[in-house]
Amino acid sequence: MKKTKRLITVLFLSLLSSSLLFSQAKSGFVFSLIDNGGFGLVDISEDTLVVNASGLIQTGYIFGLSKGVGVSLVTDIGYSYNYSIDMLEDFGGNTDVTDTTRVHSIQLGLMPSFNLSRFSFGLGVGVKIPIEVSSIQTSDNKVLGGTTTFEKGVDGNYNPTPYLKLQMDYSLFIDTRTAIVFGLSAQYDFDSSGNNSSASPENFYLGILVGLKIGPKL
Repeated sequence: MKKTKRLITVLFLSLLSSSLLFSQAKSGFVFSLIDNGGFGLVDISEDTLVVNASGLIQTGYIFGLSKGVGVSLVTDIGYSYNYSIDMLEDFGGNTDVTDTTRVHSIQLGLMPSFNLSRFSFGLGVGVKIPIEVSSIQTSDNKVLGGTTTFEKGVDGNYNPTPYLKLQMDYSLFIDTRTAIVFGLSAQYDFDSSGNNSSASPENFYLGILVGLKIGPKL
């Protein structure tokens, strides 16, 4: 009889503690405006520098598991801009050739995240859809002198670029639902260029992000 009472008491205390933990957990919708900038390498085997900037709206839902712990699922919707510089040598090293390419894209993605207090760790996937691409080549003759610049032809059939992104950020809350977000990101763009290497080459770059978030405070 005593063992039965003890078992009932233990089960009651376990259920009570679980209910208290979940009663302290907070869930709700999340809305963020994020600016992200970074730099890295294009076509990893080559000597090319790329600069990336994006403005994203991240919206979704955070599920509170216990006090200070939760998981969230948000979408990435916004604009992405890539600027790459490729420095080459031609004609036996007598001419420096510089290719500069600008790619304007719409970015769509999905990012699940693990949230621990004010920190968030997310691994997302998505696609960048090019809407405008321009490429300019500049040749500098080191022997005869003089610089020649012309716009390279770019095929209008741009392939969407799949990407994989790791994001880590910290939320500095200024009230119970509004926070300033600071963080780091690492993104890998898969090569989907096909015959058009200017539009969607292979990329890997590191960046920093800052933004404004509206959502529950865990």
